[in-house]
Amino acid sequence: AYLTTKRAQVEAGALTAGRYSPIETHLHHFRDWAGSESALTSISSEVLADYHAVLLNAISGKELSASYSKDRLTTVSTFIRWLWEIQAIEDLPRVLAHGSRILRITKTVSTPEVFTLEEVQKLLSSARDRTRLHLLLMLNCGSTQKDISDLRVTEVDWKRGTITRKRSKTAKHKGVPTVTYRLWKETFRLLKQEKSTD
Repeated sequence: AYLTTKRAQVEAGALTAGRYSPIETHLHHFRDWAGSESALTSISSEVLADYHAVLLNAISGKELSASYSKDRLTTVSTFIRWLWEIQAIEDLPRVLAHGSRILRITKTVSTPEVFTLEEVQKLLSSARDRTRLHLLLMLNCGSTQKDISDLRVTEVDWKRGTITRKRSKTAKHKGVPTVTYRLWKETFRLLKQEKSTD
């Protein structure tokens, strides 16, 4: 029922399909760990503490990152709060009480690995035109895959060589700025070449 609600939110545009997918994955993992035949009422503070320990072991064993494990635990916690709110369970486990630190997972801050200039040059020189355009949009405008797939013909100034748009990930949020990106000559050339008629 919870996932059906989330799918309806995707259909209504209130949740992205990209956000729905990990929710489903996280909940299936918890279900498989807890036992698919287990009663909802068996989800206690002790069960959640045990699941937390499983995630911590996966982090220490380098099977999962701290960030992913935290997301997984957050999804499960949100689901259990939903069960309580719709009265599918009578009591909210105490470890989910506001201010409790028992289920805490600290995200580690790491320096992202980046390409060297030589690697970027190799990628660009060996890529076909469409792929090279995508790589240049990422480098030139900081575009993600979603930004590229969502780019509309109307967001491009075909005379000035600019793209004006909000980032796809945050476009629905209030206060997100509309940004104009000035395209490099090669980016603009390939964008005109690969322009869709749709």
